[in-house]
Amino acid sequence: FNRNIKSTDQLNNFINQIKQISKTPLFIALDEEGGQVSRLKKLQDYNKTASEKDISKLKPQKIEEIFKWRAEQISTQGVKMNFAPTVDLCYPDRVIDKQERCFSSNPTNVSALALSFSKYMKINNIAPVYKHYPGLGTGKFDTHTGAVDITATHTDADYQPYRDICTHEQYPIVMVSHST
Repeated sequence: FNRNIKSTDQLNNFINQIKQISKTPLFIALDEEGGQVSRLKKLQDYNKTASEKDISKLKPQKIEEIFKWRAEQISTQGVKMNFAPTVDLCYPDRVIDKQERCFSSNPTNVSALALSFSKYMKINNIAPVYKHYPGLGTGKFDTHTGAVDITATHTDADYQPYRDICTHEQYPIVMVSHST
């Protein structure tokens, strides 16, 4: 369906107008993983961004450039929280992997990439939200279309990125998934 906001300037003006009429300070949040889950990708002057899976295949310097650019773009809209990065592990032929919403099947790589993206968000005063705890990687179905049971397929490796992140972050924000 059509969106009423067509450009980043329109979005920025809209957010500023809301802030002006609000009786309390606003805390603007966004879901901007990149790739398929990009709330800004339909704006005329916002470049489409690579998925987490595509990013993981790039050289480290290019990855840093993308994360820095993305965080700066999100920040210019007045956003203070981003529901990203995704720290689910990739599993071949599973929903998250098919949607390219995961960095890797290696928990250490996932942690490193998630912390790298988060570093640039924090530089730009954006709180990162690590998701989807305890991990949707083993899910066979999309949680947006029905109940997903991961109890039989979930492994200890799915928790590892959260352990790593909680070791490096003083106050990590974690989004709990809607799976069982």
